[in-house]
Amino acid sequence: SIHRRIIAELNAAGYEDLRLPHMAVLQFPGPDGARPIELAERAGISKQAMNQLLRSLEGIGYVERTDAPGEGRARIVRLTERGHAAYTKIHDVLRAIENSGVSPDRERARVLRIAREAGIPLQMGLTQGGTDGTTFTYRGAPNQGLSWPGRYSHSPGEVLDLRDLARLVDLVEAVAKTGG
Repeated sequence: SIHRRIIAELNAAGYEDLRLPHMAVLQFPGPDGARPIELAERAGISKQAMNQLLRSLEGIGYVERTDAPGEGRARIVRLTERGHAAYTKIHDVLRAIENSGVSPDRERARVLRIAREAGIPLQMGLTQGGTDGTTFTYRGAPNQGLSWPGRYSHSPGEVLDLRDLARLVDLVEAVAKTGG
């Protein structure tokens, strides 16, 4: 799972005291400024379980609980300096996971072969960023992005040649017909 990878990367980066259950607190959008009850609801755990995790993280220096100004006994959670550093590392790990959607060599070769056999012009390129298919890579499914050569992607000024779109449709059909 992604949480396991995050914890492994955090441990390797010097945050050896963080464990998988701590992700219930540290998961996006993070605990900074939230009440324990909000964190418990986000994580889908009891308030008591969340307070146990917060005590643990407080004991090892990642968070602190303070009184919420003007709200009686209400408490809020704040990341410490070490907590902010770990949370920044989590963001870095997530960015690396997102950018790791590189397809296996055999899958790229398969798509190239299919395109060649079907007479479909194809150019290979690399983009920055992953795809939503990256999630399936960790479950053993190959992830091969297919697209058209365009400019200004995901903007109101995006440019696309409809012939390229037609070729993309042809390629998707050809790949689908060959199976896995």
